[in-house]
Amino acid sequence: MVHKDIIVNFDDEFSSKKDWINVHLWLLYTDALEVRNTIYIFKVVDREWNRKVEDKEYIGYSCLRTTLFDALPYRIVLGLSKLFVRSDDYILIKTCNIISQMDEYKNCIEVKNVIEKINTCIKASDMIENIYILRDKFFAHLDRKSVISEYRIDASKAMKYLDVNELDKLIGLMGDLYCACTKEKITVNAEYPLDSDIIQMFFAKYN
Repeated sequence: MVHKDIIVNFDDEFSSKKDWINVHLWLLYTDALEVRNTIYIFKVVDREWNRKVEDKEYIGYSCLRTTLFDALPYRIVLGLSKLFVRSDDYILIKTCNIISQMDEYKNCIEVKNVIEKINTCIKASDMIENIYILRDKFFAHLDRKSVISEYRIDASKAMKYLDVNELDKLIGLMGDLYCACTKEKITVNAEYPLDSDIIQMFFAKYN
């Protein structure tokens, strides 16, 4: 059992629920952005790896590269589960429910409209449905066969079920919700990392 002392909770540092929700929305946005970028990094590396194999280019072995690449799907699945499929108040849909009941926001038309768009997007999301399956396969919460099987999960095939465009839409709506609640825009660099930087980091040193 993890000792409670290493789990830090900052709830008591906020003077109001409104202050807490503003920080919470910012964290949801940045967490989602990092997961989106991780999906992009995985796909760039996977594509470059396949290209090198097809072109019969030499790929030197690297423990560091292999470890990092194998860790990416777990970061993605864990991050998406944290954002969309857990049962606590952190997930986006529960956060929207909390905001819709707060005195500061329950009569705000702008907030209501954004929350309605988020709920509609989540209900129609094939990606979020797939997260449940991927979570169980990668972390074996329900799928015990994955733990004892001699076969590896094909991460490249699993990642194809994650729609970055769909995630981008939800990220945009998170930003809209933050803006509606705080009357401020999120100032975070939302650009993807450069393909050349990703390839340099994963391949250049080891070829």
